[in-house]
Amino acid sequence: MARTQRTVGARKSLILLVAIIAVMIGAIGLSTAKFGQSWSPKLALDLSGGTQMILSPQVSGSDGESISSDQLDQAVEIIRQRVDGAGVSEAEVTTQSGSNVVVSLPGIPDQETRDLIQASAQMSFRSVLEEGQGTPVPAESRPDYAQLDQNPPEPVSGSDPNWITPALQEQYDALDCSAGTEDAAEADPDAAAVACSADGTMKYLLGPVELTGSDISDASYSQVRSGNGTTTTGQWGVNIKFNGDATEKFREVTERLYGIYGLNQNDPKAAFAIMLDDEVLSAPRAEAVIANGEPQITGNFTEEQARTLSEQLKYGA
Repeated sequence: MARTQRTVGARKSLILLVAIIAVMIGAIGLSTAKFGQSWSPKLALDLSGGTQMILSPQVSGSDGESISSDQLDQAVEIIRQRVDGAGVSEAEVTTQSGSNVVVSLPGIPDQETRDLIQASAQMSFRSVLEEGQGTPVPAESRPDYAQLDQNPPEPVSGSDPNWITPALQEQYDALDCSAGTEDAAEADPDAAAVACSADGTMKYLLGPVELTGSDISDASYSQVRSGNGTTTTGQWGVNIKFNGDATEKFREVTERLYGIYGLNQNDPKAAFAIMLDDEVLSAPRAEAVIANGEPQITGNFTEEQARTLSEQLKYGA
């Protein structure tokens, strides 16, 4: 987040999903489609019948504005990640008529699963407290949680380690992101939380939410420019523009994180995690205090990775 760069004009959007549920159960489906207590793989659609959810994405506050193809594609990707994270076998996520998302599921999903699929995408930003590989910490390397401070002092900032309770530390140590992100619990925005990276290779212990997607007025991607701004470096970056109120909040966050970065560039507490739903998309470190609300995220992105992240930032809630 060291560099700043002006972005294109403001374009605020928030995808809301309104579901029309059509249940289609064949003779085999009547006897096999019921789900148990867990969301586990079931028979393929052509064998067991299933449920079709037709989702109509809408742009919040747009007074009937049509959804763009980019927004529709992003909605498909978000829903596909949710379905995959739930462990559903042979589910299909497609578009219909250039305006709807169709989710075809084997069997009959319960209400919790339906709510998960059709919920608005939630974008949030949290300070990183700890980070590590996405596999569980070996038992012999874990502390005696009963011996840890059960009532740590009240945290004074989003980066304060006092957010970490023994129970949260134990949850983080045991978390296995390589098995799928469904092991990470839904996060309370006002409390510390554990989360997996979107690809499952990393896990994070995070402070409470400090900014949300509603604080972003625009996001884009471009090639990173050199220090004098006259040439490009060949790398791709993601540009964010925060709105007026969030600009000062973001300045305060980067001032705190940059202070940590100045002491130790490898300290995970110098990072600010970008989350979509309950997965970490990126966790860049603050390499400067950013006062104008227009950071650029760099990190060896390919052009496609930069484009995807910018769209997630633009269309997340």
